[in-house]
Amino acid sequence: MNISSISVSEGQTIDLSGEIIIQFDQIINVSTVNENTVFILDEYGAKVNVVYEIPDITTVKLIYTNLIPSTQYTLYIKRDTISQDGVKSILEDSLPSDYTLSFVTREAVETDLVIDYDSQEVDISDKPIKIYSSNNGVVWDTKQFIKDNVLV
Repeated sequence: MNISSISVSEGQTIDLSGEIIIQFDQIINVSTVNENTVFILDEYGAKVNVVYEIPDITTVKLIYTNLIPSTQYTLYIKRDTISQDGVKSILEDSLPSDYTLSFVTREAVETDLVIDYDSQEVDISDKPIKIYSSNNGVVWDTKQFIKDNVLV
């Protein structure tokens, strides 16, 4: 069994919240995907809380939130050995070796105004703002939301 692709590349800068998609070349044994076999560590060696999803028979999706800005993280995918459990295919094949990949989170976005926007108009005529989505880490171009100095 091998890893076909990963949605993050070595050294890439990623958002503070998002997902990492891992594609294998064989059907995975879902019971072998867990916090001990596929995980993310911060630069101090602490595990990051992730949600595991298996969108199809060869794919694992790790959903992460609220990572620390400007910090290095490492993704680990463990191979199965006699002394260690790891990710396996339904045919009991394992990865040829443990897999690691390091990435960095983007810098923090400073805001002067935080808005819990729920379809209500907010007067921003005297406030400089940036719109940041904690859902996907995107900073939106505020011009598309402003009409006559009102956030709509």
